[in-house]
Amino acid sequence: MKNKIRKFFSELNFFVSSEKFLLTFLFIILNNIYGAMALIFAWYSYIDSLFSFFTGSYYLLILQLCIFISVNTTLSQFEKNGALIIRFKNHKEYLKELFRRVVRNTLFVFIVNLIVALLILNLVRFYNIGVGIIDGYNISNVLYLIFYMARTCAIILLNALVFLYIMKNTSKNIGIVLCLIYLILDFIPLRETLYIFYFEYFRILICGTFIEEVIRSVIFIGVFGVILKIFHEYTTKHMKKLVD
Repeated sequence: MKNKIRKFFSELNFFVSSEKFLLTFLFIILNNIYGAMALIFAWYSYIDSLFSFFTGSYYLLILQLCIFISVNTTLSQFEKNGALIIRFKNHKEYLKELFRRVVRNTLFVFIVNLIVALLILNLVRFYNIGVGIIDGYNISNVLYLIFYMARTCAIILLNALVFLYIMKNTSKNIGIVLCLIYLILDFIPLRETLYIFYFEYFRILICGTFIEEVIRSVIFIGVFGVILKIFHEYTTKHMKKLVD
């Protein structure tokens, strides 16, 4: 157990020590400063402001660009570690380990971003938490905030895997272009009742009731996960070599 914990923090420290992570961290700080200056108004409470951050299209774009950089950093570090790669018996083991590292590093970047957002809001909204009731759903806004953040984190993790599979199934330049196109989808002014696109779930109060929104979200994340599982298997079978 101790060895696993030591390995976990050793790998995380290796990821954090990279120059690209420092660039990512700088983007996170600037993005949250932008959020504090452009996305909130004087009458917004702490909770209102946090919602405003994580539903802002430009804010989400920069955050997911940070995730994209994180995925590429993880992929680059992993593929340069020849001593590690030669231990894998097959592509399945290789991709499983890469999958684990992408998920871990993406979750870490998301948590760092959330902490920075909370710290900045502590400076400008600490006097007005704004705990209350969501009128449309008749539930606590704190409960809805927890649900919304969990859903946002899950979708961003799934998007990180989209980036991974795109990069592993295309050339580097084509992969970067495709990933950027995928991110820009968030700016499509689309509003439909089926909620089949990931960016629809970056909005709030999207259904008639809270239970309906929870059910729709669980179904969407489940279907998204199944689709990515298919891509995972495809990538495993069609990888010609372990490294590019």
